[in-house]
Amino acid sequence: FKDVLQAVDAVTGDILWQYTYRLPKDVTPTPKKSIAIYDSLVFMPTSDAHIVALDVKTGALVWNTGVGQQGYPMSGGPIVARGKVIFGTRGPKPVIVALDATTGKEAWRVKRPVQVSWSSPVLVEAGGRTELVTSGSELVVGYDPATGEVGGAVQSRVFSVGNGVLW
Repeated sequence: FKDVLQAVDAVTGDILWQYTYRLPKDVTPTPKKSIAIYDSLVFMPTSDAHIVALDVKTGALVWNTGVGQQGYPMSGGPIVARGKVIFGTRGPKPVIVALDATTGKEAWRVKRPVQVSWSSPVLVEAGGRTELVTSGSELVVGYDPATGEVGGAVQSRVFSVGNGVLW
């Protein structure tokens, strides 16, 4: 199995380059919600919990960093903030991880307080500061994108509606 990313010419529709990431035999490809672009790099999550950085013009691999164990897939697409590629995983021991965008080295890692989340993190101005906000099955939390510390300006319980019932 494999994960594939293609760069397409917006005018002609021609494929400019294609990057193919080979997965271990026991890993099934999963849908990807998004990619992120920063400077001359494009960041792609993989189905086996890696982030790969590719040259945006050529598709050449710049770095590849494993961020979780197999079976702990990415919960949403990556976001770049303050020179860090940030994303979350889901599963029994979910985490949010920040990698240096240039080198792929881990900058910080925090445990997520929720197991279920499929959304990508977003940057929000709140309480006079910028926070990285993530949502999960029952909690919205803001983190400092530089350190991963819980920001405090954004924290809220989440209620959902299903079949007309407020949970």
